[in-house]
Amino acid sequence: MRDIPESEAREILSNQLDCIDIGDWEINNCSAYIFQAECGLLQDGVFKNLFIKLTYSYRPDVKVTHIIFSVFKKTIYGPERVFQLDVNNNPRAAKNKHGLPHCHWGDKRINGDATWLKWGFENALQYFIDETKINFDPRPFLPEFKLS
Repeated sequence: MRDIPESEAREILSNQLDCIDIGDWEINNCSAYIFQAECGLLQDGVFKNLFIKLTYSYRPDVKVTHIIFSVFKKTIYGPERVFQLDVNNNPRAAKNKHGLPHCHWGDKRINGDATWLKWGFENALQYFIDETKINFDPRPFLPEFKLS
């Protein structure tokens, strides 16, 4: 994945952006426990070559969640990461630095603190909204897992 410079990422997200009707969560092809939703971002009603991708996974058998909320810039070379929040509550994640909750502003990684390990969907979504200033209409909801 390509990253843009931190300064460019912060500049891009300094403007009010809107995510209108993100739509339904879709089950990832790789696992029935992973849900994803995507939406293009608008500024003053105009598409800005930016999109968000929300990924939420929950393993009910081990009660582990993993949340990745991202903003990407579309380019001819593929998506470039502008911002990403990566949060999980897996106790094994604390064994290595990369497994710990963190966020990226472009190419700069910022480690989260110990409280992030306890975050659920709403905590992560609120942090994502606070950092990116993206207005969701309507606000995304926690996907429902149904075991068959």
